[in-house]
Amino acid sequence: MTKLLKILTFLTIPLSIGLVIYIATLTHLVTQKFSGPKWDIPSKVYSDSLHLYPGIDISSIQLKERLERLGYQQTSETVTHSGEYQVQHEEGSNQILWTIYLNDFFYPLKNFAGFPITLDIMDNRIIHIFKIFLEKKPDQEEEIFLVELEPELIAEFFEGTREDRQVVKLQEVPSGLLNAIISVEDARFLEHAGLDPRAIFRAFLANLKAGAIVQGGSTITQQLVKNFFLTQKRTLLRKVNEALMSFIVENRYSKDEILEAYVNEVYLGQKGSAGIYGVAEASLFYFSKPLSKLTLAECAMLGGIIRGPGVFSPFKNKTLALKRRNIVLKKMLETNTILPSEYEQALQEPLRAKKISVTSNSAPYFVDFVRAELLEKYPSKVLTTQGLKIFTTLDMSLQLFADEALQTTLKQLEIQFPSLKEGLTPGERLQGALIAIHPQTGFIRALVGGRDYNESQFNRIIQAHRQPGSLFKPFVYLTAFLEDPKYTLAARLSNEPFTFTYDRQTWEPMNYEDKEKKEEKKEVSAREALERSINIPTARLATEVGIKKLAKTAQKLGIHPLPAVPSLSLGSAEVTPLEMASAYSVLANGGIRAIPLSIKQVVGPDGGILEGKSIEIQKVISPEASFLVTYALEGVLDQGTGRGARLFGFSRPAAGKTGTTNEYIDAWFSGYTPDLVATSWVGFDKEKKVGLTGAQAALPLWTRFMMKATQSKPVSDFLVPENILFEAIDPETGGLSTSKCPSSFKEAFIKGTEPKTVCEVHNPKKKKR
Repeated sequence: MTKLLKILTFLTIPLSIGLVIYIATLTHLVTQKFSGPKWDIPSKVYSDSLHLYPGIDISSIQLKERLERLGYQQTSETVTHSGEYQVQHEEGSNQILWTIYLNDFFYPLKNFAGFPITLDIMDNRIIHIFKIFLEKKPDQEEEIFLVELEPELIAEFFEGTREDRQVVKLQEVPSGLLNAIISVEDARFLEHAGLDPRAIFRAFLANLKAGAIVQGGSTITQQLVKNFFLTQKRTLLRKVNEALMSFIVENRYSKDEILEAYVNEVYLGQKGSAGIYGVAEASLFYFSKPLSKLTLAECAMLGGIIRGPGVFSPFKNKTLALKRRNIVLKKMLETNTILPSEYEQALQEPLRAKKISVTSNSAPYFVDFVRAELLEKYPSKVLTTQGLKIFTTLDMSLQLFADEALQTTLKQLEIQFPSLKEGLTPGERLQGALIAIHPQTGFIRALVGGRDYNESQFNRIIQAHRQPGSLFKPFVYLTAFLEDPKYTLAARLSNEPFTFTYDRQTWEPMNYEDKEKKEEKKEVSAREALERSINIPTARLATEVGIKKLAKTAQKLGIHPLPAVPSLSLGSAEVTPLEMASAYSVLANGGIRAIPLSIKQVVGPDGGILEGKSIEIQKVISPEASFLVTYALEGVLDQGTGRGARLFGFSRPAAGKTGTTNEYIDAWFSGYTPDLVATSWVGFDKEKKVGLTGAQAALPLWTRFMMKATQSKPVSDFLVPENILFEAIDPETGGLSTSKCPSSFKEAFIKGTEPKTVCEVHNPKKKKR
C-alpha cells in the first residue's frame, strides 16, 4: 500500500506540473486573442455614388439594374422598409411613379439616414423628386432637387476565407436581439461559469429520447471558444479544451465582454463566397437596415438563425424561418424578456424575405489598379485585415457599358475577320482595352484592361506600352499652334516626300497608300492633314517646329518623357492607353490638365478619413491652341478617318483621332465630348499583326461605348475661347472666300492669325480685304 502511494505521488507531481503548464498555455492563447485584434476585417472597395435630380434619364443610368445590384427589393405593396422600391404606372398616361426607400449609408464625411422618396417620371426622365415623411401623415411630402443613391460594393481585399463582418460595441446591439440570443442559445448565460450542467443534462435526455442529436448543451461561452480557438471536429480532446478554455474565459473576462465578442463572431449565413459574420452584418444582409432599426420580430429571427443558418435562413426556407422565429419569441416570453402584448404584436409581423444580391467584381482591372495605388502607402496586411473603406471614382453604369462594348466589338471583329482567331490559344486571343475619364476632374469613370480577367490579369490600360501611331499627331499641330502664329488650321503644308537628316541618320516618312486617289495632292491644309491623318505634312511640320518642343508638349499633357526623334511625330514612341486618355483630356478641358484619379477617400475602421484625395488641376496649354485642335478633330469624326462613328449613329458634338501603327499591329481611337474622354485599343499582346486600322478595329469599340455612355444626356458643344474667331475661307487655298469660290466653310482662328487676303485662285485681281 505504501509502495502504491509512493507511485501515485510520483506520478501526480509531474501530471500536476504538466496540467499547470497546459492550462497556462491555454490561458496565454485566450489572453492573446482577447487582448489583440480578434478578427481580420476585409477592406471594401466602393464605386462612386449616383446623384438623382430632375431631368436625368433613368434608362441612361440603368436605375432599375442599379437598385437590384444594391440589393433593393421590388414590391407590389406599399413601401415601408428601407431597401424596398415600387414602380406604379399611371393608367392612360406615360407617367410612372417610383417609390424608393433609401438605405442608410456611412459616407466618408456624413452618416446618411435613409428615407422614402417618390420619383415622378415622364418619358423616362425624372420630373419631380419628393421626400416622404412617414412619421407625419402618409401623404406628407416635400419636393427636393437632389438625392444621393449609395455607392456599390465592387470588391473586397482579404486573405484566405472571405468573412464579411462589421464589428460593433455591445451597447450598439438592441436589447431585443441580445435577449433573443440568450433566450434561445443560453438561457442561464448570466448565471453559469462557462459550462451549464443543467443544459448538458437536459440535452443528454432529449438526445437519448430522440435517438439522435437534436439538442446541444453548449453555452454561449463554449460556442465562442469553439469558433475562436478550436476546429469543428468532434473529439474528446477538443471537448476537454473547450471546457477548460471556457472556464478561463469566464474567469478573466466579464459577461459583457464575452457577449460582445460572441455577437461579432457568430456565423449567420452565406452570400456567395463570403460568410456573413456578426449581427451587424447580418442585419444589413437580411433586412438592409442597421441594428438600431430592427423590430422585435426581426431580432427574434436573427437569434433563431444562429442554430442553423443553412436551415433557418428565410432565403432558404421561409416557412421554417417563420416557425423558428416564433419559437424564439415564445422562449423570450417564457424568460420574461418581453411582454405578452409585445409577443402578440411580433407574431403578427410578416416575414420579409428578399432576394440575395451577390457582389461580383465587375471591374477587376480597375480594382487591381486601385490596389496597386494603395500598396504604395499601406502594407498588404493592413488592406486585408483592418476593414478600410475605399471610395473610388468608378461609375458602375459606364463600367458595364465599357465591358459590354469590348466583348461585343472583339467578337464582331473575329466574325468579320476569321483570321484574327485562327490557330490561337485562349491566352493568345485578340485583346482590347478601354478607359474613360471625366476631363474636368480627372475621375476615372470606367476601366477595362482586357478581354477576360480570369484568362489574363495583365492590365493593358496601365501596363501595355504600345506605339500610338497617328493618335499622337494632334500633339504635333498643338505644338505648332503654341509656338508660331503662322501655323493655323488653314495653313498650307507640303505633301511632297522629303528626307530629314539628324545625328548622322536619315528619316524619310511615307504616306499610307490612299486607294481612293491615284495621286496625292502636293499641298494640303493643316486641317486636311489632320482629318485624313496624312503622314508627310505632319512629319514636316514637326521638324519645322522642333522635335524637342513636341516631346515637351507631350510631357505637359501627362505623357512620360519621350525620345526626341523625328519619328515621334508619327507616334513611334511607346505609351500606355492611360497616358493617351490623360493627354486627350487636356484637349477636352480647354488646356487644363486634371491628374487622373481613381481613389476619392480612404476611411479607417473607426470611420475617420485616412486619406482624402483632392482634384489636382493645372493649366498646361493655352485654351485657344487646345480649341483649334479640338475643332479639327471634330472634322475627323465628321468627314475624316473617324467618320465611321457618325455612320454608326453617334451624332452628338465630339472630337477624336484614329491611330494605326506600322504593319497594322496596334489599332487606337481617342475621342471626347465636352465632359467625357475615352481611349480604346485593340491588338495582340505579342505584337502580332492585326491587319486593321484604328477606324476598323478601335473606333467601333469607342463608338459602342460612347453611344451608351452619353445616351439621353444633355447635348453640349465645346466652349469657344474669347480669343477665337471664325472666318469663311476657301478650303483649297486658305484665303478668305468670296462668292466666286466654288466652296467655303467657317474655320477657327486665334485672333490676329486669320487670313488677311481673299482667295487668289478664284479672285485673281483682289489681293486684300
